[in-house]
Amino acid sequence: KIRIVDVNTYNNTSEVGFRFFLELIFILAMIFESIWEFAELVQARLHRGSFLLYFKSLWNYIDVVTIIMQFVQIGMWIDLNAHYTINFAPQRRYAVYESLTSNARYLYTGKNMSSLASSPGLEMLRTEMETLETIANLRENIRRFSVLCIVLNVLRMLKLLDFQPRLGLVKQTI
Repeated sequence: KIRIVDVNTYNNTSEVGFRFFLELIFILAMIFESIWEFAELVQARLHRGSFLLYFKSLWNYIDVVTIIMQFVQIGMWIDLNAHYTINFAPQRRYAVYESLTSNARYLYTGKNMSSLASSPGLEMLRTEMETLETIANLRENIRRFSVLCIVLNVLRMLKLLDFQPRLGLVKQTI
């Protein structure tokens, strides 16, 4: 399986500052959105007498799930960039042939730490490859969460289309 992974998310380019600014705005918008939904939950308690009446509508479930998923996505993004991509600095060359006594398994990079794969360069290569695999998996999971959040946000947008009679009809059929 071949995967292309960008490990330089915040390299020294002119777009990095703008990207970071947009990410901060997104985090602030998510905080505002969660406060807004919590206020709706409290209003359901004050005006209707129970928190459970907030969850009477399917749209409120979609709102809560979307907000939770977006916060999970933000946490995964922070974890990816704070723990993995910043510290990821592979060498250009690894001395994997230091163990010249191995029996034709020079590039063995499996989990088996036998005498056939005991060179320090090979162990460093294995560690870097595991880190790279973790980065690739995190990026794939972030992309999956992004797609799900986009679909859920489109559904949330449909909730707001009641003001227009024809679009409200589309919402009612869903």
